[in-house]
This record gives sequence, structure tokens and C-alpha cells, in this order.
Amino acid sequence: MRKIREVEKNDYASYFIISMIIFLSSSFVITNSIYPSFITIGLWFFTFVYIIVKNIYTQFDNIYNIIVIVILMMITTIINKEEIRPFVLITFTYLSTYIFAESIDFEKFRKAFVTVVYILCIISLICFSAYLIIPALSKINVVYNVHGEKYSNLFIYVNTNRYIRNTGIFWEPGAFQTFINLACLLEISKDNINIKKVLIFFLTDITTYSTTAYLTMIFLIILFYIKQEKSSKKKKIMSLFLGVVLIFVYFNQDVLFGSSFNGQITVFGKLSNFDADSSDSIGEGSASVRYNAIIQPIICFFQKPLFGNGNNGLALKTYDYTSGMNTCTFVNYFAVFGLLYGSIMTVGIIRFLKKCYYNLMEVIVALIIFFFCTMSENYISNTAILLFILLGLKKEMILNEEVHNENSLH
Repeated sequence: MRKIREVEKNDYASYFIISMIIFLSSSFVITNSIYPSFITIGLWFFTFVYIIVKNIYTQFDNIYNIIVIVILMMITTIINKEEIRPFVLITFTYLSTYIFAESIDFEKFRKAFVTVVYILCIISLICFSAYLIIPALSKINVVYNVHGEKYSNLFIYVNTNRYIRNTGIFWEPGAFQTFINLACLLEISKDNINIKKVLIFFLTDITTYSTTAYLTMIFLIILFYIKQEKSSKKKKIMSLFLGVVLIFVYFNQDVLFGSSFNGQITVFGKLSNFDADSSDSIGEGSASVRYNAIIQPIICFFQKPLFGNGNNGLALKTYDYTSGMNTCTFVNYFAVFGLLYGSIMTVGIIRFLKKCYYNLMEVIVALIIFFFCTMSENYISNTAILLFILLGLKKEMILNEEVHNENSLH
């Protein structure tokens, strides 16, 4: 009984740390500096101390990974003459994340991350529905983001009247979909998938009204059917869910495919407007910005391939094409910090996915999903995404294939 209680306590600690890392790296409150920066620094310091206390006997066998990452970041910062303060703060958050990554194994991480995001999805669906039913809630605790747009901030959920979309605790729906889809990717990787959680993830994805979320869902559904070839019951439940969604889409095509609906650009209207956006030499539409956020950083990478352009350097070079929104994370790893840094990040992601899936086709589909769900926002300094990479680079992690083979022997 004592061992069980110790395991449960460790699980709760993992849930708390992952919640804090997601909150401090990706929440609306933190990314929009709603409160003074010393509060954010204080919360990071508290999280760092908590991680140390909970993992005081951790052996840092993979410390060279974080050392190389930090050194490459430092070289880029110095060569491109960027400010040292942001580098120091990012390094501190990276070290905190590294210590936690060293202390947690794959199964515990998967369980904790999926559970935390699942809870965030449930809360967001409840709050999203409440704001639709009671519009007056938008007057509660009004704050403004960095662009001067009005939000109602409940800490566990933020809402704006500017559009009808589920933002969760994040700075915008496109960020929320990233974490939803990563959690769904982890859940689908299990031998015994919880179909209820997968459906909640998909339902929440739908309410984000995010084009990237919808495109990523297509590949998640493909991956689900590949994984569930022997489970006819779960496939029937998923097919029923998709059938209901398709019926809704059929009777509400204007909401998804029209150029706009009630003054709001529709999910696939962004794509249909792409030609109009790109007819100018400089496109400012959502679709053209996403397109340029891939092409322009690639061009910048080849201009300075070894140690990259730096954050500010890339932003200045691409501003006329992306309006400062360099959102494709995979490409930015290379364009900002150079070939070696980008290669390390990419290898970390691929190795992580290979520890989730043991079939080559599944790994390829999972990589496409990871690429899609991280291309809507810039996550190159996001510690929650870094956690996946550091876990991938860990040598001690047990491959999912080995676990699968071991289970099959019993």
C-alpha cells in the first residue's frame, strides 16, 4: 500500500509540473503579460524549486543534450547581436524542463500529459458553452491582449467576442489545437485507446474553429484506424461520431466553407481566399501568411545556414511577408538557430514518435501530425514542446515496440 501511495503522489507531482509548464509557456495570461513579468519569473522559479525537490536524486545522464542546445542558442545570440536577457531567461526555463524530462519516464509522461490536456478540454467545453448561452459573461474580468483586443479572463478559460472559438487557457485557438492534437496523438499511441478521450479531443478541436486543427484531425483519424484495425467496437464508435459530424457539415456548409460567416472568416474560407491573398506581392491573409511562414524562413536559412538568423533577424527579414508571424516551428528551428540546432530538434521529435509508435507507416503519419499541429504558432522557445524533444533524446526511454513485445510474451 505504501508503494502504491508513493506512486500516486509522484503521479500527482507530474500532473502539477506538466500543468505549470503548459501554463507558463502557453497560457493567455503569461504570453500576453497580463501581470508584471516578475510574477512570471517567480512562478518559473517556484516550478524550478518544486522540480528539484521532487527529483532531488535524479541522475543527469543526458545533460550533454541540454548543454549543446544552450551553447548553440548562445552562439546564435552572440553572432546575431541579440539581447542577452531573453537568452538567459529562456535558458533558465530550458534547464527546469530538462531536469523534469530526466526524472520522468515515457509512460508516466504520456499518462500525465494526456490527463492534463483532457481536463483542460473538459473545462473549455463547459466554459465555451456557458459563454454562448450567457453572453453577459464576457463582461467579467475584462483584460486586453498585446494587440489591444478585449478578452474575458477566467484564468482557466479566456473568451473574446471578436470570434466564436474555443481558446481554452491559451493565447489563441491555434495554440490550443496544438496541445489537443499532441495529447490525442499520445492517446492513440496506446495499445488500449480510451475512445472517450479521443472523442473529447476531437470535439474540442472542432470548437477551436481552427483550419490547422481540422487538417490535423484528418491525419489523426487515419492514424486511429491504422491502430484500431483489430478493434471493431471502437472503430464503429468513431465512425458513428464522424457520421454525425458529416451530417452537421452537410447542413452547415456556409459556416465552414463560405468566405465568411457573420463577419468571421470561416475555417476553409481561409484556404479559398488564398489566391486572393497571394495575388498581391505581399499577402496578409491568414492562409498566405502560413504559406510565407514556411517559404520565407527556408530562404533565410540558406542565407545563414550554420548558426541561423536569430529571432529578431528572422522577424525583420520576413516581416513584409508574414507580418511578424513566423509560425512554422519545424522550419524556424533551422532558420533561427541554424543547421545543427534544427537537426537536433528534428531528431528529438522523430525519436520521440518512434517511442510512441513501432510501425514505420504510423511514425510517418505521426510526424505529419506533429508538423501540422505545430505550424500554426511559433514554438521554438516553448518549453512544453521542448519537453517532447528532450524526452525523445533520452537514451533510457523504453521503446513502445519493446513494451509491446514484452506484453505479448505474457
